[in-house]
Amino acid sequence: MKWTREAIRTRPAPELAGRDSLIEDAGVALDRIRNRLTAKSMLMVGLRGVGKTVLLNRICHDARLQGVTILPPGDRRQPVLPLRRLRAMMLRMNCMAAAGRAAADRAPRKKTV
Repeated sequence: MKWTREAIRTRPAPELAGRDSLIEDAGVALDRIRNRLTAKSMLMVGLRGVGKTVLLNRICHDARLQGVTILPPGDRRQPVLPLRRLRAMMLRMNCMAAAGRAAADRAPRKKTV
């Protein structure tokens, strides 16, 4: 079977071994979103080829079946996320923590007898 963009949108993956808990977590989040409640975010990371995109396509498929509208990346209807500010803040915190550790390493220590 040739996997085209349309096939990916309309058919779930044939098998997602060991991903049941992730699919269930996403289902819970989708239910909460449909009921206008807050939901936990999910971040999928992993090596190339482990199935992140396949899993995401499955979650999108399930969401569409529940009537949830999925916006593609870059869609102008998506809210603008403050990712640049968040990244800058995290970098500053990391630099401050590193400076604190460096200062602690240079501080004179009491000699124990």
